[in-house]
Amino acid sequence: MYREAYPFQSGGKKRRDSTVQLLVYQKTGGSSTVSRWGKPTKSEIILLGLTAAFLCTLAVLSAQDRQERIPGAVIETEVEVPREEIAPDFPPVDLNTATAEELDTLPGIGESLAGRIIAYREANGPFRTIEQIMEVSGIGEAKFAELKDRITVDNEGDMTNEDSGGR
Repeated sequence: MYREAYPFQSGGKKRRDSTVQLLVYQKTGGSSTVSRWGKPTKSEIILLGLTAAFLCTLAVLSAQDRQERIPGAVIETEVEVPREEIAPDFPPVDLNTATAEELDTLPGIGESLAGRIIAYREANGPFRTIEQIMEVSGIGEAKFAELKDRITVDNEGDMTNEDSGGR
């Protein structure tokens, strides 16, 4: 048996009034878990038995899980949710009367692009068609495809009636 006293440290400072005694035992004559002749100890036999029982139970549960599945069955995990439940239907933004804040609510339109749309409208007059927005720098066909259902031009319907002779 071996004994040694160590001063106890607290918060990086050594305390001289507290000591901890450590007792170390050493078994003579071989390992502490296996006897000299290679026979497993009683605790090792118990652990091996518990491990075998666990693995057998796991194999049985795995086999049962495979049998419960119906071959060829399709399990549907996705559900279609109507667009109205995800995002409410917003009224289209009129390009001729919209403010920068209203234009900023459109997908892909930030403050700078909203400013360019307003500057184009002030320089060239009101938009006659929604396709005319592609003349603004920074809006191409891809961005227009995102926006076309969310924008409108106030006088677009009036012009088609005038072109058709008022019918």
